[in-house]
Amino acid sequence: MKNTAMWEYFYLMNVIIGISFGYWIFLKVALKRRSPKANMLYFCFTIPVLTLVYISWGNVLEQFIEITLLYLIYRKRPKDHQTLGRLLIIGSISYMVESLMFLITFSFGIEYSIVQMIFFDIVAYVAIYLTIMKTPIIRPLDQENGKVYFGLMVYIYMTFLGINYMVYFIKSEMVAFLILMLFFTVQLFFAIYLYLTIQKLAKDKVFLQQLDNLKIYTKQLEINQKNLCKFKHDYRNMLISLQLSAQDRHDKELIARLKKYSNFYLDNKGLWQFNNIDNVRDDLLKSLLISKLNIMFQQNIENTFECQTLVEQLPAKDITFDIIRILGIAYDNAIEASLILKNGAKVKSMVYSKEGELEFEIKNRFNDTGKSILELKKLGFTTKKGHSGLGLANIEDIKKKYDAILVEYHIFDGWFTFYMSVRVK
Repeated sequence: MKNTAMWEYFYLMNVIIGISFGYWIFLKVALKRRSPKANMLYFCFTIPVLTLVYISWGNVLEQFIEITLLYLIYRKRPKDHQTLGRLLIIGSISYMVESLMFLITFSFGIEYSIVQMIFFDIVAYVAIYLTIMKTPIIRPLDQENGKVYFGLMVYIYMTFLGINYMVYFIKSEMVAFLILMLFFTVQLFFAIYLYLTIQKLAKDKVFLQQLDNLKIYTKQLEINQKNLCKFKHDYRNMLISLQLSAQDRHDKELIARLKKYSNFYLDNKGLWQFNNIDNVRDDLLKSLLISKLNIMFQQNIENTFECQTLVEQLPAKDITFDIIRILGIAYDNAIEASLILKNGAKVKSMVYSKEGELEFEIKNRFNDTGKSILELKKLGFTTKKGHSGLGLANIEDIKKKYDAILVEYHIFDGWFTFYMSVRVK
């Protein structure tokens, strides 16, 4: 009798601690903050009710009521998918951990004791805490495709709800349980794959829209660049004539003003930062080059760009995107190294096209610390605080997929050189 009373007391405390833990975790990730007094008032009011529901009708109904109450109290707007999504994630992980615990104990024939239950509870709470607080599982709810991710969370929650139901109502049918568990697991991975696919399509759509906008800008830029070059030629001739005329009249002040005006406008690097860019006919490549050259100009990084031959369309779409990714990483590395170096920073880049082959070269001054190319290619290496250091490691991963891409790196006399050759036929 005494042992039964102890079990009932322990079970009651276990339910209260579990509900309290879920509430505490939610407060850690909730978007809407309430005062400690309001939080305590909610806690004191709901804990007895939820505990009674849990003991009388089970955790499914209890969690449904808890999620509903928390959503109504802590939502930031009438339809708040971010808050509800957080609650569903916490509920799903709780269901998942409970199902795993049951599967372990049932499979190995473990008989519950108070000590074992305390141990499993601690393991479960630690697992839930680490999953919620130490992984990016919440973050997608607050991003652009948050509603799509929320839909996935609804699906996952319903999946684990079904698993949890089977845990408590099909205990004797272990084979059926395992089969259904496998089915739900497959469905879960399919749902995650579907979400990632939708997310990728959305990103590609935004990228293509940005590309269309940049095409318009690029076309106008080329027209302006050609007009500027023509104007530069005519204007220099005009200045020479004016200077000769002024010299004949010995007008030193006019000569000085003409030179000052000429130097200010004709030597302005901003007017000529996109020289040779009109020889690049591939829209994706041109867009990338304009973007990176403009970044260097805005950051006051001395740079030169050369493309003396016409560069037509890049190869098929799949490899084209990866070529652009590699070049983007290479330019970003050069820009990062230049910003670190500051004085003496310089970037030289070149694109060259010959029959059946494209060559790209990006050279930049950098702070040579004596690191070898092999060390620079390691995952996580970086010289910039707060940077992920995935540059050259990412390039290596991308180029492995294609025999048509050759990438080389060289370090010599304070210069880092990135070279890429691509077979286009």
